[in-house]
Amino acid sequence: MSSWQCVFLLLGGLGVFLHGMEYSASAFRESLGDRTRRLLASLGERKSLSFLFGILLSILSQSSTVAISFAVGLVDSGLLSLSGALVAMMGSSVGNAFIVLFLSLGIVRYAPVLLVASVLAARFGSREVQRWSKPLGGIALVLTGMFLIKVGVHPLISEPSARELLLFFSSQPILMGGAAFILTAMLQSSTAIMAMGVALAASGLLPLKATFPLVLGAYLGSSITVMLVGMGKRRHARSVAWGTFIYRFLGVVIALPLGKFYLGLAQRLSPLILYEMVYIQMAVALVNAALLLPFADLLSSLCLGLVPLEEEPGEPIYLDESLLPFPDVALALLSREAVRAANYLEELLQTLLCGGESDRAQNIRESLGDLLEACLRYLSSMAVPLEDERLRREYMNISYSLAMLKDMVEIVTSRLWPVAHALQGCDRLVAALLETLRNALGAFALGEEDFVRNTKASYERYIEEERVLRSTLVGAIDGAHGMKRLSAIMTLSGIAKMASELAGGVMIGEGREQANDERGG
Repeated sequence: MSSWQCVFLLLGGLGVFLHGMEYSASAFRESLGDRTRRLLASLGERKSLSFLFGILLSILSQSSTVAISFAVGLVDSGLLSLSGALVAMMGSSVGNAFIVLFLSLGIVRYAPVLLVASVLAARFGSREVQRWSKPLGGIALVLTGMFLIKVGVHPLISEPSARELLLFFSSQPILMGGAAFILTAMLQSSTAIMAMGVALAASGLLPLKATFPLVLGAYLGSSITVMLVGMGKRRHARSVAWGTFIYRFLGVVIALPLGKFYLGLAQRLSPLILYEMVYIQMAVALVNAALLLPFADLLSSLCLGLVPLEEEPGEPIYLDESLLPFPDVALALLSREAVRAANYLEELLQTLLCGGESDRAQNIRESLGDLLEACLRYLSSMAVPLEDERLRREYMNISYSLAMLKDMVEIVTSRLWPVAHALQGCDRLVAALLETLRNALGAFALGEEDFVRNTKASYERYIEEERVLRSTLVGAIDGAHGMKRLSAIMTLSGIAKMASELAGGVMIGEGREQANDERGG
């Protein structure tokens, strides 16, 4: 086999490897059932277990990036704290080392058999077997790619040019680490670089002293992948991205003076270079986690400080397209975004009826509709399993809520805005309307019966105040101002009625099925 054929086989194996990892991550998203997700979420609720949560999620998804993205989604949905997500990120680094250890085993020679088994399971297996055949197929592709990389690397032993090139890089730790860093950032996979390193070590092309800078370069380079994924997204995603970079940079700084210790420890654990490299990677991840885990809260505060809160009323801050395959997490994020839109609506009405127009109120008026449109698009992109009654009910509830909020926003921004000044002197009516809306939004966000009862009571007070005000206007409606006042009162009545319906007919989240049943589903 010529050197060019070896290179092509090596690149082909790398392509299959990366495709397998992507396919495995995608299959993981599809196959993760509600019970499994809830188990993982409950595991991550306590920070003491978030580290194990990160390890488990990284191994299941075959990708630390997927694990971190999922953890960020749990943060936004309120199931995991930001410091817990950072701890989970630390665990995902260790989980990634376990993945590389698995790839270094002799099982890769059976990858074609595993690939055939996944194809047969997908075609002839039961529904449940077909569901899990996809992750199995992804793992099979990863192992097949690893097998091809090893086959392509082995003939290079006899190539003097290849040996000289690797010998040159091996004698220059900075170059070796830099090359690993750049390749990891380009391929967006530290596992792929480590897999190539394992193949080179197994073929005798990579000396032991070169494994340490390779491990550190890949370790730091993987943070760039998370940075690219997190930048431009929600605040928590950007915070975790910065946290990942800081954490792994500090890990490299800590590891550099401990190089001889890591190499000696790896040599005592295994006489084979490929395993020594894996042990070095695992030792770096574990030592870094052990030293920095107690400072997770401090790291969380630092990352939040690096990412200032810049909210625009028209821009979603919770919605994440990558979490659409997890409908219960996606619905939780959508609920929080809807509550945020409702808060903007309350602020807009408060300013308009009590403080008059302002630049911020004008900004909310122009952009709040865009936020609700983004929520509706996100909702329409979501696929809810037909067999999950709870999720379907929650989906219908949030759909109804968003439609109601959208109608209220259109009424406020188009009908009430031009005539709001005519309500001067109607303080009691405005106060009753704002109280009704505030209670309705409390019921909307929290689903508590107290808010529902308070909304009913405040709405009744609004009706009484409106009756009294109308009686004073009888025979006194003359001129443009009188007609505008009457129009404004009628518009407020519509808003108050919709707020009352929102409180009585909308429940977001879990544990609200009873109220939903009381209103007929």
